[in-house]
Amino acid sequence: MLDLLIQRATVIDGSGNPSYRASVGVDDGIIVLLRGQQAGSAKRVIEAEGLVVAPGFIDPHSHSDFVFFREPRPDMKLRQGVTSEVVGNCGSSSAPLVDDSQRFLEPHVSEGLAALGDYHTMGEYLGRVEERGLINNQAVLVGHKPLRTAVLGMEDRRASPDELEKMKRLLMEALDQGAIGLSSGLLYPPMCFAPFDELVALCQVVRRRGGVFSCHIRNYGSEIVESVQEIIRIAKGSGVRAQISHLMLAGRGNWGKAQELLDLIDEAREEGVDVAFDQYPYPAANPNLISLLPPWMHEGGLDRTLQRL
Repeated sequence: MLDLLIQRATVIDGSGNPSYRASVGVDDGIIVLLRGQQAGSAKRVIEAEGLVVAPGFIDPHSHSDFVFFREPRPDMKLRQGVTSEVVGNCGSSSAPLVDDSQRFLEPHVSEGLAALGDYHTMGEYLGRVEERGLINNQAVLVGHKPLRTAVLGMEDRRASPDELEKMKRLLMEALDQGAIGLSSGLLYPPMCFAPFDELVALCQVVRRRGGVFSCHIRNYGSEIVESVQEIIRIAKGSGVRAQISHLMLAGRGNWGKAQELLDLIDEAREEGVDVAFDQYPYPAANPNLISLLPPWMHEGGLDRTLQRL
């Protein structure tokens, strides 16, 4: 007898083929597809006439790591059908937290946007997650923000060779402890201070570890073309696999530029550059309000920014 039977469903199996009618059963944790509309006996039966059954969705751009320890039962994504997600995006990750990194994440904590555990390294963070118990699958990116703040704080300047080596070492440690790649958010401080060669150097580390570089680009508005070109150049210069986060055209001035961006990416891929992009299905964006300020306003951290205002 099956443990669960979802009967008379419309099945979309993820293969790209047309949908079809079938019943789906679960037997000792294994999915069993029953072609046709036949019903059968099971410990639990769900009538799915007029409903769709599909494989779990993969969310490649999530920030669930910042609420994982705050929510009593962090199942919000699972309830939307997401069974796997990539967290630590836009340059902000919950680990590593060393030196000044945690201090610069405190504003997010005090605003209730995050909950940081008693951990410091990526390995310790992943251990805490495992102890609590995952409801879905998570892959974790290392945020550029905790790497840069650990070494440079919120200073608007280039890293010295020694400082860059320290960032690379922190990145290598996090990758070796289970992270799948690096994320950056070049619109946000302090990542907006990072020059091209810093990004290439970090991405070379990621490439050697077989990881991916995911990036919230510098500008989705008036400099969207140049910002996409920057990611392509980073991918070309480092050899890393690059993912442009939530590619979009912000503002009327960009209407009609979609094909130009797609052509840029297609041409890069034809040249052997491994670059791709993702999108979300919403008609609005949700960046931090403070990101509307020019980069120089962010130097020194939030307190300095408020003083300037």
